[in-house]
Amino acid sequence: KNEVHLSLSTYSPFAINNINKKIIFQNGSISESFFFNKNFIKNIQLQDITLDISRIDPLFIQFLYEINNFNQFYQIQLIDNRRFDLYLFDGRKIMLPKIFDKKLITFLNEKLSIFIKDDNFKIYLDLRNFLSDSIRMK
Repeated sequence: KNEVHLSLSTYSPFAINNINKKIIFQNGSISESFFFNKNFIKNIQLQDITLDISRIDPLFIQFLYEINNFNQFYQIQLIDNRRFDLYLFDGRKIMLPKIFDKKLITFLNEKLSIFIKDDNFKIYLDLRNFLSDSIRMK
């Protein structure tokens, strides 16, 4: 019998970009979404809203998954091909610095739930100058 049994596996999806019809995987690779069935696509929670999508560093993706409140993020956007904005389900934005390290992860895990409940955090939490000990909230 001339049968070939083929088994494929992929990395878990990280985000979907419906603008460019691409799926970003946890290893940072990007694939066309038409290769995957609708159920697979519907189960991807995070939406990438970057207009010109490029490869995402898998270490950055790994760091994001270390944030305790990661499941509260709905969208991610690459800004100027150098830093990211994360959007909560309620539309508020967290602006991340271009250097993302364990110190920031620890800070977010200790303080993000407090910031989310803070009445001053209505529009954004700016962490772009985190390394210089400066954060802003509006």
